[in-house]
Amino acid sequence: MKIALIVLTSLLVLTAPAAAQRPAECEGLATSAGPVPFELAQVCSDPQPVSQSDAPTDLAFGPEASTPALQSMTLNTPGTLTSVGNPGTAFWACDFVNNNFTSLLCYQDTNAFVSIDTTTAAVTNLGAGSPAGADTWTGFAWDGTTGVLYASSASCGAASYLYTVNPANGAATLVGQVTNAACLIAIGVDSSGNLFGHDIVADAIVSIDKATGAGTVLGSTGFDGNYGQGMDFDHDDDTCYLFAFNSTTFVAELRTCDTTTGATTLVGQIGSALLQWGAGSVATADVPVELQRLSVE
Repeated sequence: MKIALIVLTSLLVLTAPAAAQRPAECEGLATSAGPVPFELAQVCSDPQPVSQSDAPTDLAFGPEASTPALQSMTLNTPGTLTSVGNPGTAFWACDFVNNNFTSLLCYQDTNAFVSIDTTTAAVTNLGAGSPAGADTWTGFAWDGTTGVLYASSASCGAASYLYTVNPANGAATLVGQVTNAACLIAIGVDSSGNLFGHDIVADAIVSIDKATGAGTVLGSTGFDGNYGQGMDFDHDDDTCYLFAFNSTTFVAELRTCDTTTGATTLVGQIGSALLQWGAGSVATADVPVELQRLSVE
C-alpha cells in the first residue's frame, strides 16, 4: 500500500528535488502498501513549500498513520491540519457511511473493524474482517446509490481484491480479484455509483466492476505513488481526491483525479512535514447525481 498531505497567500508549485541530491537509498524504492519506514522518513523527506488552491472548502478527515492522529483539513488548504486526537494505532481503510460524519468506519492494521469519533478520536470496536491470504486492507468506499460498503486489499506486486463489508460488524465477503491492479491502494465511489481505484504498481487509476472486481486501466496518475494512499469523492461537486504520498518528493500530497483519463492535478502538500493520510475521507453527503440535479431545479 503506498501512502498518503497544505498555507500561503499565493499558488506555489511543488518541485521535486534533483535526483542527484537524494541519498542512494531513496531511489528505486520497492512498492509497498505499508507505512513509510522510519529510517527513510529521516533521510529522504525533503519538505516542499506548502501551497493553497481554489479547491472546495469541504472538510476531510484522515487517520494519520505515523503519529498516529486523527486529523482534519479543508480541501483548499491541505497544509493546515487540525488534530482531533490520538486513536492509538494505524488505519489504512476508512470511510463515512450513511452520511454519518460523526464517526469513521475503519479497519485497523490488526483487521479489527472499528468506528472513530470525529470529535474525540475515540475508537469503538465493532467486529473484525480478514482479507484474502496475506493481503493488507487498503481502502473503503461507501456507495451512496446502493448503500453498499466496499473494501479493497492487496499484496503489492501480487494481486488485489474487492469485497463487500457489513457496516454493522465488519464481516467481509469476497467479490473477486481486481484485475489490472497489482497493488490497489485506495478506492472511491462517485455520485453515480461508479467505483474507481488507485494502483501504485502501475501508478494508474482503474475503473472497477462492482459485481466481479474486474479492473480497467483508465490512465496514468502522473506521479510515483508509494506506501499509504487514500481516495474519496467530494459529492458537492463529484471531484475525486487522492490523499497521496509521492515517492519522488517524499511528501504527502492532496491531488484531484480525472476519472476519465486517470491524470491527477496537485492541490498542495498535506501538512508541512511527512504525513501518511492512508485513509482520507471527505465529509460530504453521498447523494446520487440525479437527486442533486432535482434539488437545484
